[in-house]
Amino acid sequence: MRKFRFALEGIERLRARDVRTHEVELAKTRDALAEAERAREGAATALRRSVTLAPTGTVVHVRHLLELDAERRRLTGELLREETRLEGSGQAMESERMRLLEARRGARAVEMLRGRRYLEFLQAVRHEEQQMTDEVAARIVRESRAA
Repeated sequence: MRKFRFALEGIERLRARDVRTHEVELAKTRDALAEAERAREGAATALRRSVTLAPTGTVVHVRHLLELDAERRRLTGELLREETRLEGSGQAMESERMRLLEARRGARAVEMLRGRRYLEFLQAVRHEEQQMTDEVAARIVRESRAA
């Protein structure tokens, strides 16, 4: 019996490798997004903490107020940078997710083509077997008539 050979086997391997690569990249972008969320939360917590540490006396030195104001501005800027980073990480993750879906779609298309080609192969093999069976039966009938 013949052995099934798929002409696009190399492409099938490339598509499978592409899917695995995109899965790894998606995991990396998920980790980056989680890290950005933690950093943003840390910056927000630090800013809230600086607000609660405001002086509560009636007499406060101006230098202390200026230092607190500078610290709040620094923390606000850090929070904005972390939010921007978080947004970028979210967009990168969405982009990588779309590339993964496209890679999976391509791999699935080749997989379906392989299935169709295999079914065609099986039909051809059955047809050949049927022809061989018919030839053997015809030969037996001819030989029994000749005898």
